[in-house]
Amino acid sequence: MTKAQISADAGTRQRLIDVTRAFVQSQAGEDLAGLSVRKIAAEAGVAPTSLYWHFGNRRGLLDAALDAMIADLPSLVVRGTTPRRRILSLCLSMRDQVKAAEPAHRLAQELGRVAELSVPAQVLLAREVSAAGFTGPRALQATRSVLFVVGGLILIEDHYRHRRPGGPSSQEIWQSIEDPEVDSALRTAMTSSEDSDALFAFTVERLLDGIFARCPDR
Repeated sequence: MTKAQISADAGTRQRLIDVTRAFVQSQAGEDLAGLSVRKIAAEAGVAPTSLYWHFGNRRGLLDAALDAMIADLPSLVVRGTTPRRRILSLCLSMRDQVKAAEPAHRLAQELGRVAELSVPAQVLLAREVSAAGFTGPRALQATRSVLFVVGGLILIEDHYRHRRPGGPSSQEIWQSIEDPEVDSALRTAMTSSEDSDALFAFTVERLLDGIFARCPDR
């Protein structure tokens, strides 16, 4: 094979990956059942046989596309001079990365590769917890409580972000609630949209308050 042929071959492979990524990114909130070999090949301007030659099958192409998407994810960032601040910064960075990785997460779910996206953050968090001086059961509880809270908040945000139009929102329903056992100011506040950034930071900080309660120097 000549250099020109090798270059063209690599270009075809990359074009197929790019087309696949573009399709995944365009299907926000949808499954990927419509991502067929013929559709990808047609969009890339090649014969289906070329796709099979490069990737073996549809799964091979999707794996290659996911590998490329994972490689392009923004890096997790840890900042701060104290363990508490470093863990808080990591939690914020994890949230930012998940938002950026939404299409990759959907593809990873279809391929059964979700752990590949989440474990690097888990390892980084475990390092920070260990560096903070936690060991044994306390280290495990600290690590998992942070992961569960951060993961839960991200899932709730994702639910609201992709809520299908049609029915009333919870804020709209609160406008008709007149429960005397709920503070009137709170009832009014519940009719407004939430500041998800502030809520995320507040929740994680309160969790870290509890985790570091017996470690005031951290």
